[in-house]
Amino acid sequence: MSLYIHGRPERVVRRRRRSAIVLAVVLPAAVVVGLRLADASGAAGLAPTGTAAAADTPGSGGESGDPALAGVDHELARRFLAAQAAAADDGVALTLTSGKRTAKEQQALVDAALEKYGSAKEAHRWVLPPNASAHVKGLALDVGPTAGALWLGEHGLEFGLCRTYANEVWHFEKLPDDRDTCAPMHDDSSSGW
Repeated sequence: MSLYIHGRPERVVRRRRRSAIVLAVVLPAAVVVGLRLADASGAAGLAPTGTAAAADTPGSGGESGDPALAGVDHELARRFLAAQAAAADDGVALTLTSGKRTAKEQQALVDAALEKYGSAKEAHRWVLPPNASAHVKGLALDVGPTAGALWLGEHGLEFGLCRTYANEVWHFEKLPDDRDTCAPMHDDSSSGW
């Protein structure tokens, strides 16, 4: 028999409380460490792009110190870190395999997909052009390993993370603040071309 607290399963409530505790303890420490690293590097509080303070840009001296989070939207990074902590509590490894990409990096992925699949139609199912990629905007994350991606697919909504493409179990974007459900998944990325 499952207990419910405020209309939610007790398990979900416990997980959210653990995530809140982890965030309350780890997040301020990560910010302090990041600020000290930014000072030591002479970064003068600017991210590599010069668009945000280092403490506000995950991975570039701010949120987590994880280089994979460099340039990723602050709220998206926060949600991922909370999900990662909850996955660890469940005994599941959840790692970040790709975050923000430059337009050049995204174009290299397009070129590699064209080479691999031999046709634009098939390549376009797996990768978007730089001007349409949420990764280039810092608004998407690819996660792994497969067990972690599947765990996040099942629990992502609890953390405001949504799987976007049916053919990519690893690709997640943040749930817009004004929504409480994820949008229906696209079959693949070909609709973005």
